[in-house]
Amino acid sequence: MRGGDCLQSGSKSGVALGFDETVNWVHDVWIDTWTTVMTNLHPNRRRIVLKPRHADNSESFAGPRSSDSLVEESPKTALPISLASGFEWKTRANLFGIPLICVSCGRDHQGKTRVAKGFLAIGQFAFGGIVIAQFGAGILAIGQFVAGVLSCGQLALGLLMAVGQISFGTFAIGQIVVGLYGLGQIGWGKYLWCWWRIDMEAVSMFHTIKMMLFHEGGITPGEVAEGGFRWGSDWLLSLFK
Repeated sequence: MRGGDCLQSGSKSGVALGFDETVNWVHDVWIDTWTTVMTNLHPNRRRIVLKPRHADNSESFAGPRSSDSLVEESPKTALPISLASGFEWKTRANLFGIPLICVSCGRDHQGKTRVAKGFLAIGQFAFGGIVIAQFGAGILAIGQFVAGVLSCGQLALGLLMAVGQISFGTFAIGQIVVGLYGLGQIGWGKYLWCWWRIDMEAVSMFHTIKMMLFHEGGITPGEVAEGGFRWGSDWLLSLFK
């Protein structure tokens, strides 16, 4: 059939239409029907299936079909969205309910940040005996922002000793130091060893620590720790007098 011939199957209102007019009319009917369905569709419904009312595909399309010809498929149950990320691993062996080793990062299924807790705790957030973390606290803490008896980090707070870019502790070593004994570029302390101030008490103390670390002069770590705690406690008490 040529484009100029009349198509009786595409007739509308009893008037014979040409081929191009029939195609345009079918297209308009389809768009109108689809727009009506999508406008009335509930937002939670994600899929619909369009099925002709008549199964016989050979039936001629003589006009727009009723809304009964559109069959909606029941929406599928949405799967819950998991907020979990990262992982958590810990040893089965524990002491007083605390695992010997715990490694964690990311978030759990409730979206809460995982925190490593153990005698050896490693993670973004960690608490324990020996801690390696971005944010952590422990007896020996190593990380970016850490606090402990002994701490080493970018920002370190140590009850006994702190080593880092910014250090607070009884013995503070770093670029910026605050403590009873300070060794750094700039700082504040009772005994300070820096470029603009040199207290011989600070020089003597840090040389003593060096001798202890390298086993020079027969000084034991216990003696240094005992003296450090004694001097540190006296210094802290003096701040409140």
